[in-house]
This record gives sequence, C-alpha cells and structure tokens, in this order.
Amino acid sequence: YLNWLAGRLAKTRHSAVTLQGIPAPGYIQAEEKDFEGCSVFLGMIHAVNLRLQAGAAALGWSFLDVYAATADDSGLGNGRWHLDAYHLQPGFYAQAQNWLVDKNI
Repeated sequence: YLNWLAGRLAKTRHSAVTLQGIPAPGYIQAEEKDFEGCSVFLGMIHAVNLRLQAGAAALGWSFLDVYAATADDSGLGNGRWHLDAYHLQPGFYAQAQNWLVDKNI
C-alpha cells in the first residue's frame, strides 16, 4: 500500500502527506465478543497502525494517530469522536494536530 501510494504521489505536486491511521472500533461491544477474539482484533489494528506510522516516517510523511484519539482504556472506541459506530465527527479534524505524529519529531 505504501509503495503504491508513494508511486502515485510521485506523479503529483504536493507539499506534505499525512497518513491517517485506523480508529479504535466503535462497533464492538465488549460483552458481545469473547475477550480473546476482541484482543486479537485490537492487536491487528494496533499492528497495522504501527506499520503505517513507521512507513509514513520512512517516506518523510506525517501520521495522524486516530487510534490514540478514539480509544478508551480497553482499546475500544471511546465515543468522544465517533459520529456513529464507524465514522468520525468532522469536528475531530479541528483537533487533529493533537494526535499528529510529524516526520520531524
């Protein structure tokens, strides 16, 4: 994905690139899922976000850590920024700089 995206962006003029990570899931109710299955799923989201962040840094891009903004202590969606079970409120992006991992940091 990152190589494909870098190839596409190489053909365009852009001053900065920011990848957005995967938010904490707002659609899982802990009582509906077995703990082990939920834990594995949250681990997958965490692993993908780490790879996206590392890849963004390697390419000189920034990374928006949406998971950090949307997760509660259990790793599930905290409801603060979710518009519904899947989507983020537009107001999140007004505060997004609080979770921006800049390539220069």
